[in-house]
Amino acid sequence: MVITTGIVGGPLVSRQEIRVMAQDQDLMNLYLLALDRFQRVDQADTLSYFQIAGIHGRPYVPYDKAAGIGNFGGYCTHSSILFPPWHRPYLALFEQTLGTHVNNIANEFKDPAAKDRYQKAAQRFRLPYWDWAMNADAPDFVSMQKQVTLDTPNGTKTIDNPLYQYTFRPMYSTFGDGLPDEKMWESWPSTLRWPTRTDATGQSNPTQMERNLSNNRLTIRDRTYNLLTQARSYEAFSNDGFLGTSADPIAYDSLESIHGQMHGMTGRNGHMGVVDYAAFDPIFWLHHCNVDRVFALWQALNPNQYVVPRKNLAGTFATARGTTEDVNSPLAPFWKREGVYWTAADAV
Repeated sequence: MVITTGIVGGPLVSRQEIRVMAQDQDLMNLYLLALDRFQRVDQADTLSYFQIAGIHGRPYVPYDKAAGIGNFGGYCTHSSILFPPWHRPYLALFEQTLGTHVNNIANEFKDPAAKDRYQKAAQRFRLPYWDWAMNADAPDFVSMQKQVTLDTPNGTKTIDNPLYQYTFRPMYSTFGDGLPDEKMWESWPSTLRWPTRTDATGQSNPTQMERNLSNNRLTIRDRTYNLLTQARSYEAFSNDGFLGTSADPIAYDSLESIHGQMHGMTGRNGHMGVVDYAAFDPIFWLHHCNVDRVFALWQALNPNQYVVPRKNLAGTFATARGTTEDVNSPLAPFWKREGVYWTAADAV
């Protein structure tokens, strides 16, 4: 059983904006090495990149003995009162697993000076966020750069950039719903953004993605500002399933809705643009770190607002449609301790 704790031990460290983190050469070097190693873990391993990403949507299988009893999609609580807090233990699980690789790699350097330097850098590691409200243009080293040259324990090496795409090893062929587009997803060996084709020859189109993000930069900034400064009800702020009154303009937008626009503009018809496959794209984790950050900012402004009981109209892999969710509902499949799931009350 995997117990979700986040990174424990060492100093208390804040997450950094990805462009700020990139200025810390040793930390960025470790981060990319660790992400590459994480992505290469056997897909059958519970702590593989594939399996943790697969919690979100496809392939609709139980994760870590958290059996599915629901009737819709993956475990992710979309259009639900639990949308923001569910992602907190999800990010914590990803971060603690990646952090283990960061520390292991730092300890593998043989030169004493380099080892000391990278061990200190490892203490500074937390998952970075992409502040799309500040600048919706994705950094080129995330969106454009296909390879990176890194300092490794065995010398300088050039590798495929693990932020540019995730490669399935092996290609996954049982996403399994029988629908016509299933073969499209199973034909792509790596995650794609704005794919050029729907067959195995498809490639990402980063230029088109960046153009679209740039064109919507001010829209995203304004929507985020308005949400933080005007939304006062958690129910309306938190998710796009809120059925507010038409007389209340504040209920017209939500954190989940802005988050969804970013998914679409980043992935379009590729992995990041479709809920079932989004978490396989490495940019998903930068994006959701920022979603969680915006949520934390809103909480600081509205400390007395949080989860209220509401029905989940869609359901999830673990929650039946129509279930009333509240602050004590289980955030499956994330175990806080053996036999006990995290709840929104734990994820404040």
